[in-house]
Amino acid sequence: MCAVLWGVLIGGCSATGTFHVTQDFIKDSDSPQILLMPIDIELSELSAAGVRSPKADWTQFAEQHVVAGISTNMAERDTTILNYARPAQGSIEEQEHAQLIKLYAAVVNAILTHKYVPAMALPTKKNK
Repeated sequence: MCAVLWGVLIGGCSATGTFHVTQDFIKDSDSPQILLMPIDIELSELSAAGVRSPKADWTQFAEQHVVAGISTNMAERDTTILNYARPAQGSIEEQEHAQLIKLYAAVVNAILTHKYVPAMALPTKKNK
């Protein structure tokens, strides 16, 4: 969760308004679709003593604004947003989805680390 918060904070500091798109994933369909997973945001207030106090109202507003921003941006690109539907609790699908979410988190962390931390850039990628 710290990595996600770090990524959001760093991304907010250096937002350029650009998207990194790989042409391999663009298809000639009428409307591309993106599955929007649940947003994992937690905002806290940091006291002078270094103690974090979670702020539920800040977190709620942040989630709403992030989802609204993604929806608006994707609507401008004629892209359909599909909301994630959590499978029934205790089902086999729930276990499979949990593994997919863990895989997604690992991929996101690798991208954040190797794309946006210059010291950790992969030498064979060269801006790809």
